Amino acid sequence: MQPKTSVKFDKDTLERHIKTIKFISETKRQRKNNPYYSMPLPKDIGFQITRRCNLRCHFCMLWGNEGSFNPLVQSEREVELDISAIERVFKDSKEVKSNIFFWAAEPLIHKNWDDISKIIENDPRWTVLCTNGLLIEKKMESLLRISENLATVVSIDGFQEDHDIIRGKGMHAKLMHNLDLLFKEQAKGSYKGKVSIHCVINENLIPHLYEFMEWVESKPFDSIYFIFPWYISETTAQKMDDYYNCNFKWLDFKNNDSKPSWHYFAYHLPPTMMESLRKELARLKTRTWNTRIRLQPAVEDDQLENFVLGDDMPVQQRNCCLSVSTRLDVLADGNVTACQSFPEFSVGNIYEKSLLEIWKSAEYDKLRGIIDKGLTPVCSKCVLLYLNS
Repeated sequence: MQPKTSVKFDKDTLERHIKTIKFISETKRQRKNNPYYSMPLPKDIGFQITRRCNLRCHFCMLWGNEGSFNPLVQSEREVELDISAIERVFKDSKEVKSNIFFWAAEPLIHKNWDDISKIIENDPRWTVLCTNGLLIEKKMESLLRISENLATVVSIDGFQEDHDIIRGKGMHAKLMHNLDLLFKEQAKGSYKGKVSIHCVINENLIPHLYEFMEWVESKPFDSIYFIFPWYISETTAQKMDDYYNCNFKWLDFKNNDSKPSWHYFAYHLPPTMMESLRKELARLKTRTWNTRIRLQPAVEDDQLENFVLGDDMPVQQRNCCLSVSTRLDVLADGNVTACQSFPEFSVGNIYEKSLLEIWKSAEYDKLRGIIDKGLTPVCSKCVLLYLNS
């Protein structure tokens, strides 16, 4: 059960939700008859436009203490998606106005971000920008330019001490400064979009989760998403190795590292924190909040411990992934993956083929058919399973 909120959807948000429900319903109906079904074009397109980041958050599966980008040589670490490829994806998806999601590493650090924002300005569509927020002041003009259809989702991991333990000394103060500037622009009407929070539930935050939510409520945030760590245990990771080698070896993914990406989802909460976590989650659910609050995923109490400690069983009664029929993600090297978090499921490269050619390719259809038979061992730790089902 999700915590309660008094916030009502505005007209645009309600229309987006209704449209999403229709897409999910239609996709589910089509998949019953055709396991290879895909929409004419993806309704959602994710972009990892750069591998670079200006932080080294210790729990990050990309740049953290055990992150997957750390073993890469310097040239591979700095790979960025060329603006011509981004332009081509926008052009190819203009007919359906696919929703756009910019995610890790840090989108605003891309050397051509200002030009990317102009692409969005000239072809406006619903855009979600996931950012650590440190470059908001520097990139403010670009954000104002596209803000009418923009949700800026900033990562905040708790109060100052908690946040700085994870992201570095002084990072919380810099982020608050930038958010204050953004809120001022919002109050003036110059920034027309939404500002939300992405918060990974961590051991330092848990004891005062309720008090942190009270602070969030005191600010003009649209929403907060409390994220349970996407922990994949070593046992599950090894099961995934076997599953992938049995079912997807034909993708012939060239890995520059010795370990597949799912081995890097290593951050998890200590088992000793479970009782405290339960109590704080129960406190969150005792009242109605004036800010929209969501747990991702919406884990029930009897599933909480297994999920948090790395069990591979999905929660929320999920048993089918619809995102392979509705979404794709373009990575910084141009590879197009059917599974946002796992580049091993790349089915083409945007430098070599058009969006439509990849989306309707035999390789993509083969992947859809396999996934339709059953979820992988790591699917339970993917947000798209819970957002697209």
